Amino acid sequence: MAPLRMLAAATACWAVDARMLGLLFWGAGVPAQAAFWTVAIGGALSAAGFGLAFALRWNRHSRDRYLTLPQLLGASCVALVAAAQSPAVAMPMAAVLFIVFALAALRMTTRQLLFAWAGITVGLAAVIASAPTPPALPAATPLQAALSTICLSLSLSLSLGRCALLGLYGAGMRRQLVQRGRELAVVTGRMERLAMRDALTGALNRRATIEALDGALDGVYPQAGPLAVALVDLDHFKGINDRFGHPVGDDVLRRFVTVAARSLRVSDRIGRWGGEDFLVVLPATGGVALSRPGMTQGELLGRADLSLYRAKRAGRDRVCVDGGDARGETDSTALPGSGTQAA
Repeated sequence: MAPLRMLAAATACWAVDARMLGLLFWGAGVPAQAAFWTVAIGGALSAAGFGLAFALRWNRHSRDRYLTLPQLLGASCVALVAAAQSPAVAMPMAAVLFIVFALAALRMTTRQLLFAWAGITVGLAAVIASAPTPPALPAATPLQAALSTICLSLSLSLSLGRCALLGLYGAGMRRQLVQRGRELAVVTGRMERLAMRDALTGALNRRATIEALDGALDGVYPQAGPLAVALVDLDHFKGINDRFGHPVGDDVLRRFVTVAARSLRVSDRIGRWGGEDFLVVLPATGGVALSRPGMTQGELLGRADLSLYRAKRAGRDRVCVDGGDARGETDSTALPGSGTQAA
C-alpha cells in the first residue's frame, strides 16, 4: 500500500466515524457534538497535513516513508480527545484506537510499537478515569436506546470489517513477499550461473572450474574413487583466427564445448582454462592422470600441464597420458587423437 493510498484509507475511516457520531448526536440525542467536530476537523487536518507532507516528499527524509508513527500518534490523539469530550462515545472511540493501532503495527518497529502501545494505554486509562460515569451509550428513551444499539452494532461491524481488510492486506503482503522471494531466487540463480559460465562458450569459467576441481579433490578419498583431469588444447587455433577471422574461431570454440559436453558424464565438468585451452574434471575415473592422497590442486594441474607440453613437442594431434607414480615420476604415453590433450 503506497503512502497516499494508506492515507486515503485512514481519511475514509475518519469520515465513517464522523458520520456515526453525527447520527448519535442528531438522531439519538447523545451528547456527542464535541466528539463529532473533533473527529471531523481532526481527521480533515490530519489528512491535509500528511497529504501535504507526502506531496512535498518530506517523508523521503524519514526511514519510514509512510510516517507511520506520526500518523498513529495523531489519530490516537484525535480519538482520545473525542472520548474525553464525550464519554458516552468512549467505546466507539476505543474501537477506532484498536483499528488505528492494528494498521500502524504492520509497519512499525518493535521499539516504536511498544512506545505507542504504552502511550495509548496511558491516554485511554486517563480518559476512563476522568469520566464522571462509566462510558456507555445512553438509553433514556426507547428511540435513544434503539439508535444507540444500532450505532454500537454499526461501530462493531465496521471495526470487524476494517479488521478483515487489515487481514486481507497482511495476506497480500505475504503473497507479495513470497512472490518476490521466488523471483529473487530465480534472478540469483541466473546470476550465479552467469558468474560461473564463460560468456563465449558456455563452459565453466576459470574460477568455477577451479572450484569444481577443489570440490572433486575434497571428495576423492575414500568415497568417490580416483580423480582425473584432462587439459585440452585446440591445435593450430591461431591459424583458424588468422585465416577465417575471429567470428569463425569463436564458433569453433563453441562447437568444441558442445561436442565435448555431449561426451561427458553428468558428474564431469569442462571449463575454459584460457584462450583455446580447456580443463576437464573427471571424478571417479581410471586410466588417465590420477590424483593421489595428499596431492594438491597445483600438483595435479602441474602434472597435466607438463603432459600437455609433451604432447605438443611430440607433434600435436594426440593424447598424452601421465603415468607418474606416487613419488611424482612421470612417464607419458602419446596416443593419436583429434587434438592435443594432456591427461
